[in-house]
Amino acid sequence: MRIADISKGAALLFTGAAFASCAGGPAGSSLASPNAAASTVAVSAYPNPDRSRRLLHRHMSRKELLKLQAEGKIAASIPAKVLAWQLAHRTAGRSERLVKRSTAVPALWAADTNNDYLVGEKAGLTATVADINTRKDGCDDPITVKVDSSQNIWTNCEYGVDFSEQGVGAAEYSSAGTLVNTYNSGCNSTEFPYECEIYFGYGFDQAENSSYVFGFDDFIEGYFCVSASSCPFYDGGAFAYWPNGSPSGEPTLIVPSSIEGAPDTIDDGYYMDVDASNNIYFDFYGCQNQSPYSCGYGLGEIENATTSPAMLEILPPGTLEFPGGVVVSGGGTTLNVTDQDARTTCQLAMPVSSGEVCSTTLGPTKADFMGLGNPVSGDFNLTQTKLAEGDAYGWLDASVDLSGNIWKDKQNPGLLEPEGAAYTPSDR
Repeated sequence: MRIADISKGAALLFTGAAFASCAGGPAGSSLASPNAAASTVAVSAYPNPDRSRRLLHRHMSRKELLKLQAEGKIAASIPAKVLAWQLAHRTAGRSERLVKRSTAVPALWAADTNNDYLVGEKAGLTATVADINTRKDGCDDPITVKVDSSQNIWTNCEYGVDFSEQGVGAAEYSSAGTLVNTYNSGCNSTEFPYECEIYFGYGFDQAENSSYVFGFDDFIEGYFCVSASSCPFYDGGAFAYWPNGSPSGEPTLIVPSSIEGAPDTIDDGYYMDVDASNNIYFDFYGCQNQSPYSCGYGLGEIENATTSPAMLEILPPGTLEFPGGVVVSGGGTTLNVTDQDARTTCQLAMPVSSGEVCSTTLGPTKADFMGLGNPVSGDFNLTQTKLAEGDAYGWLDASVDLSGNIWKDKQNPGLLEPEGAAYTPSDR
């Protein structure tokens, strides 16, 4: 167990599962799980709109929303016949998912976040040919998808593996959809009874390289006790990491705001990626620690995350309208960050420095006839000629011609609420 003294401004690092769960806490996804008996969809006002995807109208159940859409009383982005099919299956208590199972090898994997599935799309992204039920493996609310060089599929678990609510979790699947490993934050309160008094957390993203698996806690809170009488309280964004291939190993926690000389205080973390040198890139909500003390959404880097963490402000708070996926592409030559509200992806040449500006802007992605669209996160194909992102309104935002910045929305009945996507093979 190694705990740095945060009173001296050093990085707060916990080796070992040094945080205990507390009951309750902030809600994550805005759309309730279809398994809930009284599941509801927040359609206009959310408990926390900054962490929620947006829809219109008022609060209503998923079944009621489907009924009104199928009757043509509320606009929908998918055909009426598909809505009617989904409504019939929900009324009968069956899954809404329509999978045309075949021998086709998925060309892309997407995360159907609120229904706890990863779905495999055939080339052309016109049909769902495979699916993985992450809930059965204890992985609740997968948001992002990444495909590694072995074509293994990785996703985060917003509330942690086994619904622990103790921070970010990650699940790894083979290309055939078989569970390989799960990684989870947690607290060994028996071994460290005074060192973790309270802990709650949930995560939005994960990333991996050949050495480590990283998870990003959007928010954690807890008393991290450096002694029986000294228990500093912390709440905000944080990272956890494990040795790759050692899911039972004890995770290390990195709190960006406690890093000596950190330019920003990180209130909430969102999406992330990592390069081969263990540098973490992430977007966040926070405030600058020096003039002009701006607050808002920005982009940062944790350099040398596993050895001597140092924080760099790449895009200052207030640059992004609303943070989306962060992706390292081109073998570590390009950093990409999506802005969900602007529906664009900013590309930055690597290595990056403070005060960067976008070298290229991709998008905006397509919106529907009501002007709605919300690209969340995605990734590039092997040749970096295509980018696809999950759109929280129910489709994939796919580049038809990336060099010409031409986009289409790809829909099919197997895609319900995708928030992450990754081509396979990818360029990782």
